[in-house]
Amino acid sequence: MKQILFLIISVLLFSCCAADDEEVKKNIIFYPDTNWTFMFYFGADNDLEYYLLRNIKQMKESYTGNVNVVFLIDRSSSYSSDSKILGENFSGIRVFQMLPDGILHVLNESSFQDDESRAFTLKKFIKLGKEKFPAEHYALFIGSHGGGARSTNRNIIYSESNESWVYTHEFSDVLSADESVDVLALDACFMGNLEFLYQIRPDNGSFQTDFAVASAPTEWSYGWNYRSLFAAIAKYKSSEITPLLLGKIILENHRNYTQTEELDDQVLSLFDMRKIKDVKNAVDNLFVAAKDMKDQLCALRGYGSLVQSDTLHYFDSSNPYYSAFEWLEYCYFDLYDIALKVKDYENLSELAQTLMETVEQAVICSFAGSYFKRFVADKSGLSIFFPDGDRLYDGVPMWEAQKWYNAKLVENQGNLAFCRDGAVESNKIIENYFEVLDYWFDSVNERNVNDYEY
Repeated sequence: MKQILFLIISVLLFSCCAADDEEVKKNIIFYPDTNWTFMFYFGADNDLEYYLLRNIKQMKESYTGNVNVVFLIDRSSSYSSDSKILGENFSGIRVFQMLPDGILHVLNESSFQDDESRAFTLKKFIKLGKEKFPAEHYALFIGSHGGGARSTNRNIIYSESNESWVYTHEFSDVLSADESVDVLALDACFMGNLEFLYQIRPDNGSFQTDFAVASAPTEWSYGWNYRSLFAAIAKYKSSEITPLLLGKIILENHRNYTQTEELDDQVLSLFDMRKIKDVKNAVDNLFVAAKDMKDQLCALRGYGSLVQSDTLHYFDSSNPYYSAFEWLEYCYFDLYDIALKVKDYENLSELAQTLMETVEQAVICSFAGSYFKRFVADKSGLSIFFPDGDRLYDGVPMWEAQKWYNAKLVENQGNLAFCRDGAVESNKIIENYFEVLDYWFDSVNERNVNDYEY
């Protein structure tokens, strides 16, 4: 009888303790860290789904719980059918909290609609992450296709199912200051350009970030190594991680990764976004001073098939099958390299030197593979769109097809703060970089191809 009674009591005690342990465990798991919340937006509704799913798998394998991690994935029905990484195969949008030991907890899937603009999806995701996991610091990671500041049919976060992108202007026109983050990490192609970064600079009255990590050229499809990145982050207490340190960890991790994989064509830069406005002003001053030197500066930039030993550029100008398209859409040139070459002109030397100095201040650190022969570590890595606007594409000058590079909003394109700021339209005074390009390539303002007059 005593044995039976002891057994009953033991079972009851064990059950109570187990229930208490489960409640404690639950509270510990969901107790939000107050120092850092990492938000990952994986735009996988496209041909990158396979790779982005494996990025999540890497995170699961190395996450220790020292910071909050929440991620959104927008999956496709046309590519990967993987059911293991996320627990099942599905298409559409879901949001997860990542827990230690590879555990994922579904946070929300009903408030995100497949047919809504992905800019609104991004806004809602950041809001959800901040509400559920309030912290002193926030980092937003975006993994997807990227197209730089270009908005002809893309910018970043491509959703193939509803043919939606997040355009450059939407970072200001849809997102607000409430969605701002300390660090923006862009695991996507072509996002390290001045035009995009200027749109999200501090003190712009809308979405902004203090530090940004981005690549000037294309990235390889596998993206960053999140397994080693999370392992590196796990070496610190969250209270020890400053926004600057996080940016450096991300950059150093990718540098090591590209070296291990023997990739010679990858670039990554960490930007001090508080210095980006100074760079824009220096660009405007230099090019306005050179407004009557179109032939010289375009020759300095180069035409047609370029080689990296002559000019540091971040697009493929040499492939005979699509080099013209690359010139049309992705003609990004390194800003430090441009300034260095312009410095040889005596009348522009001082302005070029100022531009070089502001770029150096904005680029905290950067690296590139050996393919980019003129790349200067910690100085290069910030690009600018420098088109050959007179070149014909399908019989039309390229500047006519580059309406997206505009101070105005044209069919959900343009509305770039970089093009708008520092100039007054229709005052017949050339005042910023954009107006210089329009002066050069718009037949002295006679064609008015982009509905803009300097």
